[in-house]
Amino acid sequence: MNTKILALIICFGAFSVQSISAQNDSGATVTTDNTQNQVSDNSSRGYTVGTGDEITVRVIGESNFDGIYTVDENGEIQLASVSDPIFVGCKTEKEIRGQMIKLYSKYLVNPQINVQFSKRTSRPPAVVYGAVVTPQQYDLRRPARLRELLSYSGGVLSEGASGKIQITHTISSSPNFCKDSNEIVAAQAVDPSKTLTASIRYSDLIAGVESANP
Repeated sequence: MNTKILALIICFGAFSVQSISAQNDSGATVTTDNTQNQVSDNSSRGYTVGTGDEITVRVIGESNFDGIYTVDENGEIQLASVSDPIFVGCKTEKEIRGQMIKLYSKYLVNPQINVQFSKRTSRPPAVVYGAVVTPQQYDLRRPARLRELLSYSGGVLSEGASGKIQITHTISSSPNFCKDSNEIVAAQAVDPSKTLTASIRYSDLIAGVESANP
């Protein structure tokens, strides 16, 4: 994995702290749990599996078909009871459950199956920290701008005449199986050997200058 660190130097005057927003004008939502926020479209399919993720499969009443499987670099899992690997890349829990029901129907009558993503490691979160009210981790499921992430982080600390806001995002070097995913485009567009640093005036950010809102 290649870590991209975007250090943003913000110079600004008086600033009223923005509150954390649950929904913005574009319909994006932020769902808060104990450790991480989610930035996604309301129409999102939900989490889709990738390399390194762990899937737990339980077949009710047939424990010999149960298993915990790790998705390999080809987007596949190897079920103990099936000879050929099964492709699950870029699928949701619901989609994989349907796949498992179809597969196990060859061996069982009306199989009842539960599928859960027990470990999610294929998309490391972006982290916003430094001179912000509330440092946050974000599960980015679509492109997001600095202004949006700042609002979710409670805004910039009011006591800082100038402050350093850091955004760190680790992009996985493993294959991306979602052909329409924005992540693979971003990974191809950024030189993994570079650390990007920008000096931005806060007045430019609030004025809507494009380069001040990466």
